Amino acid sequence: METRARPTRIYVVRHGETAWNRDNLFRGRADVPLNEKGRMQVDALGRRLGAIRLAAVYSSPLGRARQTAEAIRRHQWAGVGAPPPLIVEQAFSDPDVGVLEGLDVEEARERYPDFFRIWRDEPQRCHFPGGDGLPDVLRRSAEALDGVVRAHPGEAVAIATHRVICKMLVLTALGLGLESFWRLGQQTACLNIIEGVPGALGTVLVNDTCHLKEEGLAPLRTDF
Repeated sequence: METRARPTRIYVVRHGETAWNRDNLFRGRADVPLNEKGRMQVDALGRRLGAIRLAAVYSSPLGRARQTAEAIRRHQWAGVGAPPPLIVEQAFSDPDVGVLEGLDVEEARERYPDFFRIWRDEPQRCHFPGGDGLPDVLRRSAEALDGVVRAHPGEAVAIATHRVICKMLVLTALGLGLESFWRLGQQTACLNIIEGVPGALGTVLVNDTCHLKEEGLAPLRTDF
């Protein structure tokens, strides 16, 4: 009798809030740390995932994602045994946004109107001036996601990453292209769940923030 492979469950989380989120600044590869609220958000996220036996926690190399990953590891197994290994994966880093890094949205709109129109209306053609192209980011993140699934058959893992990469991973699991980029919201410290086997993934949960219902932890409502 044919035996079906057990699905892998992947908890894809966006990092907590930073000062640059509050100020609507393009972050990219700037290594901006979590602010106080962001640290509280990821602690709540870690508590939510604390009862799940994770085989590994993957992280972007940037500090805000690694802080989020460490909060998840800190709450694992209620202090029984060693926490799951932290695996830093460059493919899960925020895109290089080039000359936009540090600009707020309105500055970017004024200085680079042609880029801004494509970014908002045709993300499948978007290339950050002096930085990454979204199609390349989608390809590298999809390849990394496939590698995670193949490395952890039947296991549960977490990936701590960034807004754009969260969207890429969910789009990949849904079989959607970049045309759907703006149809997905991803708030700070949100939780997504992807499940499946290599070549056959689906989503269980998208942009969930019910763990942030404590007073003062609600994420910004903007998708930025």
